[in-house]
Amino acid sequence: APLSTCTARTAAELLVVPQAGFFFPSALTDYPEWLADGAHGAPFWPRATHYLAPLYKAHVDPVCATAAKRAGDDYHACMSAQYALAHVAARNTRVLLVNNLFDAVLLQTMLYAGSATNSSYLRYFGDTLYRGAVAALAQRAANGAAGDRTWLAACHQHTKNLCTASATTVGGHRYYDALASFVADDNRVQSPHANG
Repeated sequence: APLSTCTARTAAELLVVPQAGFFFPSALTDYPEWLADGAHGAPFWPRATHYLAPLYKAHVDPVCATAAKRAGDDYHACMSAQYALAHVAARNTRVLLVNNLFDAVLLQTMLYAGSATNSSYLRYFGDTLYRGAVAALAQRAANGAAGDRTWLAACHQHTKNLCTASATTVGGHRYYDALASFVADDNRVQSPHANG
């Protein structure tokens, strides 16, 4: 979708670039690969994006798609937040990365069919996703981006708690608090690795 403008009741204007995708850190392997080789299996996201983008009829950010073409990569790579985040920096845009660390749909795409509450693969998945998010935003900070934040809940559900009315908390704050603090660009709600 093109850049959209949301106008509040005040004279303030908020520019929003909606970006939805799957965050597959580079180190993450799917469940069958993990059973066979642990964390040393083949990375999942380069393979996954080829079928996830058409399957979900996903929006691929046009700036990212152009950059991917120049780099000789398939545009489907932009379905991964890890890949897309590298190209958002060129637009001088702050990023709020929101995700559930144990998202049920992400786990299904990883071919995981085990317990939702007790699994060493779940721990590996959540730890790897968290470290990947921190690393992706740290790389943006190293390239001059400032003000990026995250809201990463240790939840299993898929997006149901990622609305402003949600009671889910991270560090004592709700998503509403994190979003309001991000939009205001203040320090009321800090990400563990906020860089701005």
